[in-house]
Amino acid sequence: MLHRTLVGLLLILGLSFLCFLRQILPDYLNSVTFSVIIPSAGIIASYLELKKFGLGLFEAVLDFGVCFALIVFLPHLALVFLGVTFIFGFTFSGNIKFLLLNLFSFSSLGFVSLGSLFFLTARDFEILMVILGAVVFDTFSYFGGKIFGRNQLVPSISPNKTAEGFLFGCLGHFIFVYMYGQQNWFLFGATAVYFFSDLLKSKVKRALGIKDFGKILYEHGGILDRFDTHLGGFIFLRGFV
Repeated sequence: MLHRTLVGLLLILGLSFLCFLRQILPDYLNSVTFSVIIPSAGIIASYLELKKFGLGLFEAVLDFGVCFALIVFLPHLALVFLGVTFIFGFTFSGNIKFLLLNLFSFSSLGFVSLGSLFFLTARDFEILMVILGAVVFDTFSYFGGKIFGRNQLVPSISPNKTAEGFLFGCLGHFIFVYMYGQQNWFLFGATAVYFFSDLLKSKVKRALGIKDFGKILYEHGGILDRFDTHLGGFIFLRGFV
């Protein structure tokens, strides 16, 4: 647990450093770094994590192309695209190849949404709220479930998720939103997106019989293990911007 906490702190410091770079870099470097390089790195890392389980390169490229086109040309339907990945992920559970492709679609939609949000001006605060909000929700859900958890929500997918943990996660997120004066309803609705995003990841991992998709973030696992809730939040936010 100590190692996991330390890695978590390093991730927060890394994000803080990126925010610092965002302020000092020239506009053209900002656009390239945050709108292209960071999202691209996330998409490539997601593919490499899923590749070893059977996701093909041609399928991934085609899938990414579709997701890119959807977010760029139909951004206000981002919520629909997000809902489709949830429905497919929880419906077609018997086809491993389809689950991998669907999870990569979710990842691609999330990182492309992040890139397009960075490309737009004056959206840094909303992005930061999604990132920190996901952390708050996960943290409150974890400790709420550990201390008060009694009633399992989806034991067939994730036995550790409890109704009490979910409610504590919602409570923590609501407090966080009010503290920063953000009372927009999409920030409150993000709690459901965080929950289902994490559940989608758990569904695929259970189907594959694995604990983590990767080890790039040490005890936090891989990119898809650590940033699943954030990716759902980015897609959700993109639908309102």
